[in-house]
Amino acid sequence: MRHPFALRRQWAGLLVLTLAERGARGALGPMRAPEKLRRALRFLEDHAHEPLTVADVAARAELSLGHLHHLFRTVLGTTVQERIADLRLARATDLLSRTELGIAEIAIRCGYADQSCLTRSLQRRRGVTPAALRRAVRAESRGEPRRGRA
Repeated sequence: MRHPFALRRQWAGLLVLTLAERGARGALGPMRAPEKLRRALRFLEDHAHEPLTVADVAARAELSLGHLHHLFRTVLGTTVQERIADLRLARATDLLSRTELGIAEIAIRCGYADQSCLTRSLQRRRGVTPAALRRAVRAESRGEPRRGRA
């Protein structure tokens, strides 16, 4: 069985692409915007763990910076930076829950500068530390009741 975080990530990706197709129809034409947005999203999925700039994403999608920002805001309701942060955190959460890798190693593999950056991001967005998340997932897999916000 796949881990629940991995399944959520897959479903979220499918939902984003579906919304991109439906939301970008209109002023931008039925296919141009969704295809370029899809290209940007695929690039982010494949490279979120690397040092990225919005300019890198725009260049890969063959969009101007302004148009890329506009598509993300109007079609997805988010920003490129928020999407990168979401992808990095999803990957970190997945690795924390299914591997024995050290937290510092996971941080580096997910595109964070160091362990403290991962910890701050996870605490700010999910209200839990990496170690607490790992403990909660392990306890849940053993059938123990869930405690806290992890």
